[in-house]
Amino acid sequence: MQCGDTEHLLDGLKERYSEEIVMMAASANAQGHELYHSLWINQGTSTWSFIVVNKQVGVTCVISSGENFTMFFPSNSGI
Repeated sequence: MQCGDTEHLLDGLKERYSEEIVMMAASANAQGHELYHSLWINQGTSTWSFIVVNKQVGVTCVISSGENFTMFFPSNSGI
């Protein structure tokens, strides 16, 4: 797992990989710090990164990243 300063890490996702955020979910860790998990993708190159941001300490970690994703969308059938 790669961690670093939130501002620089997010800039790297945008500039180096041209990835954009498509999903975010809030949570908290055992110390009560606000965490934001998010998925970033580049549809053109099929790269993706799943990251977590700890707002209290200003640190972001790349949990996982890769290439060749497939998007799935929930149906409206209620199943």
